[in-house]
Amino acid sequence: MGIFGGIKHFIIGLFGGHLYSCDGPGFESTTCVKSSWRTWKTDRDLFDAQCAGNLVQWGDNSTVDSCGRLCIGCTYIRTCCDTSYPFTKFSTTYTTIGDEYTPKIKGLLPKNQEQSDKCYIYMMGSGQNIDIEAYYEYFLEDMASNNFCAAAVEYPESSFIEYVQADVVWKTESIFNPDFPTSAIHQIEKASEGACQCDHIVVHGFSQGGHIATLAANYNPNVDGVLLFSGQCQIGPIDRCNLLQKTQTLIPEDKIRNIFAQDDGILGCGIGDIIARSALHQNKLVTGQNC
Repeated sequence: MGIFGGIKHFIIGLFGGHLYSCDGPGFESTTCVKSSWRTWKTDRDLFDAQCAGNLVQWGDNSTVDSCGRLCIGCTYIRTCCDTSYPFTKFSTTYTTIGDEYTPKIKGLLPKNQEQSDKCYIYMMGSGQNIDIEAYYEYFLEDMASNNFCAAAVEYPESSFIEYVQADVVWKTESIFNPDFPTSAIHQIEKASEGACQCDHIVVHGFSQGGHIATLAANYNPNVDGVLLFSGQCQIGPIDRCNLLQKTQTLIPEDKIRNIFAQDDGILGCGIGDIIARSALHQNKLVTGQNC
């Protein structure tokens, strides 16, 4: 490896990688992918294409290694693939209303049956990238093990800056409206090649993804349940509580739950409802429940 390779691996370790290891049942190194140490995390699709299974510990805990091939301004990199991965993956895109964007969808088919009429939809928080994050795969795997068609759905204009003027209604309709032919729900059914029929939908969202989840039943009557992670409604002066409060949403009170921190420093940064409502106050507004 040499001194330069050692320094490189030390730097990768500081930023979330590990010294290369691909030891485990069914683990195999991928072929080398042309990427760079600066961009490899956003090149997940390139690595996925070389993996007949699932990438091992992708993202912050990824195992990556230089292939040692000369490349000016780039690097050939390999990573570890679990070829014994017990789930069947699918990926596709959907088109937002107005044809402005084609966000990504990544999902798993139900593990133990050929077809399912149950769909689980997860949406990440602002600033999170579907190609970099790996935590949501644990949610998908758990739900696919319970015979759901499970998918993580990206949404457009998801940066922190764009959140200020985010059109949450448009994002929700683009994902869930069954009357829109290229909605995410329809594209999931299409990509599954008949394995998935979203007659019963469980929606799960974090932060801005929670805003979308809260509104999902307003645009799709098949939504049976909503789980929110930090799904409150106000960040300082950015107040969406009139839109997201329970009186404005169609999901029944006994079908929505929010897991949040009372001292949430973003969605609920107020003290005594100064600057913004407290997280507890916001939770009561969104869920309609008194904790």
